[in-house]
Amino acid sequence: MLRLHMSVKLTTMAFMLGLPLVVVSYFQMSTLFGDYVTARDEVLGAQAVHLVGDVLTDVQHLGAESVLAGKPEFDKASALTLQDLQSHISALDAWIALHPELEWFQKWPAQHASLQKLQSSAAQGQASGEVQKVALVELGNLVSLIAEQSSLLLDPFAASYFLQDILSNRSIAWMDSVSIARSVAAGWLQQPANKSASAAVLSSMAGTLDAHVQAVGNSLDGLQRAGEKELPAGARESLTATLAFSRELRALADKEATPQDIAASIDSGGKVLEAGRAFQKDAAERLVSTLQARQDKAFLQAFALGGLAVTGLLLVTYLILCFSVATIRSIRALNQAISEGTRGNLAVHVEVPGSDELAQISKEFENMLNVLSTLVADVRSASSMVTHVGAQLVEDGHSLSQRTQSQAVSLEEAASNVGQVSDTVARNSEAAQEVSMMTKSLHSEAGNASELMGRTVSGMTALRTTSERMREIIGTIDGIAFQTNLLALNAAVEAARAGEQGKGFAVVAAEVRNLARRSQSAAAEVRALIAESSSRVADTVNEIQAVSGLMTSLVTGISEIAFNVESMADGSAKQSIALSEVVQAVGDLDRVTIENSGLVDRTSHRSNRLMQRSRQLESAVTFIKLRQGTADEALTMANRAHALVQSVGFDEAFRAFHDPQAGYVDRDLYVFVFDRQGVYRVMGADVKRVGSSLFDAPGVDAQQLLDDAWHRCEQGGGWVEYNIINLATNDVRGKSSYVLPLTDDLLIGCGAYRSALTDSDTALEH
Repeated sequence: MLRLHMSVKLTTMAFMLGLPLVVVSYFQMSTLFGDYVTARDEVLGAQAVHLVGDVLTDVQHLGAESVLAGKPEFDKASALTLQDLQSHISALDAWIALHPELEWFQKWPAQHASLQKLQSSAAQGQASGEVQKVALVELGNLVSLIAEQSSLLLDPFAASYFLQDILSNRSIAWMDSVSIARSVAAGWLQQPANKSASAAVLSSMAGTLDAHVQAVGNSLDGLQRAGEKELPAGARESLTATLAFSRELRALADKEATPQDIAASIDSGGKVLEAGRAFQKDAAERLVSTLQARQDKAFLQAFALGGLAVTGLLLVTYLILCFSVATIRSIRALNQAISEGTRGNLAVHVEVPGSDELAQISKEFENMLNVLSTLVADVRSASSMVTHVGAQLVEDGHSLSQRTQSQAVSLEEAASNVGQVSDTVARNSEAAQEVSMMTKSLHSEAGNASELMGRTVSGMTALRTTSERMREIIGTIDGIAFQTNLLALNAAVEAARAGEQGKGFAVVAAEVRNLARRSQSAAAEVRALIAESSSRVADTVNEIQAVSGLMTSLVTGISEIAFNVESMADGSAKQSIALSEVVQAVGDLDRVTIENSGLVDRTSHRSNRLMQRSRQLESAVTFIKLRQGTADEALTMANRAHALVQSVGFDEAFRAFHDPQAGYVDRDLYVFVFDRQGVYRVMGADVKRVGSSLFDAPGVDAQQLLDDAWHRCEQGGGWVEYNIINLATNDVRGKSSYVLPLTDDLLIGCGAYRSALTDSDTALEH
């Protein structure tokens, strides 16, 4: 069984459950169908027996009436009997035509011709007893054949058995005996000479009638014992009438019967025949009704059993199919999910409806796939981040190696230069000693020059004082000239007033004024010369004072230079010693730098190998299809989104970022754009959140995210890590996003969620 598929097992189980049901149902249906067919045949047989019995009864009536032909009352009865016979024959013909499949009436055409012949001869009053007898025998045989082939004789039920026995056996012989007795009585009435023979026959017929009555009575008793509460109508009355007729026949045989007595007996026999016909009709109807009820019951039972069997089979089939479909579908769903998971598709979902064990297993498997997908996503994202950081580390290590090698070369050159500087400093130290001695001599001579310059400045100060005094004298002369000019002007005015007497005085006044003018002009020229001389003296004094100040500063500077040169000479000696030590230290540093360069090379090589291992790890899980996005996919989508904005513009890209079919919304990966204030300009996961702020998002340190993101954008792009709500699961999760600058005020990015929150101590910035 362990080697068989579940479908084979379920099919075998369904076959084992359905086969007994089908077999039992088949046998039960066969039995019920057999009962139905038997009841149907018996119904047809009872109907045929009843129709043939009507014809047979008419023939029996016709026998006695044909003997009494010639009497009006009997001729009338015979005509009515012939009509009834023709009607019953027609009814039988119509019934036979409705059932051509029956083989009971193969000899009916011959019998029908015989009955036609009997009818014709009876209608002419020439009925032959021999023809009637043959017709009765043939009709009796036909009734027996019908009873036999229709299974009436083998009926297993008491009620219907006794009824068919009465119809097909007892009543025919009974009515035939009554008919024969009537015929004998009619013959006696026609031929009184045969009294003794007729009496003997009538006495014998009376006994036969009693026997028939007894037999029919026994059948009626059996019918009652079978549970029939009501007997066919006229059953006991017809038997009573038959017993009365039998007594009349015995009475006719025991006494001298008059024609009236014989006619009365014949009439009583006719009444017995009519009562017997009514009894036969009701018994036939009762038998047909019983058999029809049995047929209907068998049909209903067969139909009910068939319906129950079909319903049960359908129910079993439905349950098996449902169980098979549910089980196989669940197993196939689990197998498909396991196969997909084996091929690396962890994004497949297992949906097994219900709450049975397979549904519970599917739920646990779904949780396992979710956990595995989350774990692989974290590993893939971490490996992608390690690869990215490793690439930067290798690049930085390579740059550090180059700088270290350059530094080693520079240190080597510096060591050489420092050695040369050390030699130069030693030589400078010796030169500084000589300069120090020369500076001391120069300082002494500069002191003497400074004293001489002081005395010159003192002499120039007295000269400037004399020049100032001459300026004051010229001012006085200029004042006298001005006053003389005023006096000459006044004298001229007074001379003008004096007229002729003052003309001589006016001439004097004019000469005095001219003299005053020349004095004033000469004083002005002298003042200008004195001013020029004073200015030159002042300039000379100022220059000498400046030279004196310079000489003083020079003396001071030479003194300081002498001191500094002396200090420099001492420092140069010490510096020469220190530079020797520096040369040795630089040599040591050069060796350490060379060793560091080798260490950096080895570190760069190992970082490169680490990055290769990280790429191998990333490649090992890249083929796995996950339920959530990863960091490498987020990086790819961020670069594609940035390129799209650069190629088609922000407005066109905006529509693509929010279109699920454009490839920029994948599981929990989506593109976002926000500005320096943290306002979303694009939110691929939910366009309704465009215009909202990072500060409104739960679980995120918005200001820290803005600072980190823009810091990365200032470096050309990079990763930022933070905590934010996952719109797919509505819980706060850690997220790594790669951001790129769009403009001075906008950045674009895409991020991948992780299974755990981001610890600030483990963020990339740290």
